[in-house]
Amino acid sequence: MTGIRLAKYVGDTVLSVSRLRYEVGEKVASGANEGSVEITFSSGSTLLCESAADGETVRVADAPWVDPFGGSLSEENEEFVRTSGRWVKYDASDQQPFVDLVGRRVVDMAPITGTSGKQYGVVVNVSGFLLGMYANADELHVRLLA
Repeated sequence: MTGIRLAKYVGDTVLSVSRLRYEVGEKVASGANEGSVEITFSSGSTLLCESAADGETVRVADAPWVDPFGGSLSEENEEFVRTSGRWVKYDASDQQPFVDLVGRRVVDMAPITGTSGKQYGVVVNVSGFLLGMYANADELHVRLLA
């Protein structure tokens, strides 16, 4: 289950949306609909949604993503990044399905929870657009229902 109160975002306005993609060198290795989502609101709050370590549930946080390879790297980490790649955050505000959400108010937000109590995703109602974010096979996937 999420450790944050999703209700705190209700009434706030989506300022921008970032996504994470896996890059090896200059090549994007993750699929177009894979990777964590970070929503920044006009209040300065952040909602980070990502696939949890078990690969089937979602982890939700109220802080921006922190690049584990940010800053100066050891030689070992430089070699790892060069050969194996890394997650990179990019602005996805002008891309589907997020472009329709920017500048709009959050009407409601709810976890997608199974009978087991596991949180498999989150649904965000942004001025009538329903953004579903859910974990499947170790990746966070996103669908927009308008």
